[in-house]
Amino acid sequence: MVATLPSPSPGIARPFLKWAGGKGRLLAQYEVFFPKVFATYYEPFLGGGAVFFYLVGRGQRAMWGDVNAGRV
Repeated sequence: MVATLPSPSPGIARPFLKWAGGKGRLLAQYEVFFPKVFATYYEPFLGGGAVFFYLVGRGQRAMWGDVNAGRV
């Protein structure tokens, strides 16, 4: 799936699911590893979507995937 979305509020992750292993509460710790700006963000393991929705506003395009076909 390809998404072109408006920029969310910076630093606010809004996962659409509670997910085992979810990263929503850890995003501040991971911030140093995330790029500040990029053209396209590829999320291969969507899970609850916390990282995807946290980063999607920094790029021009975003693509997500997951082995759970019902989620994508």
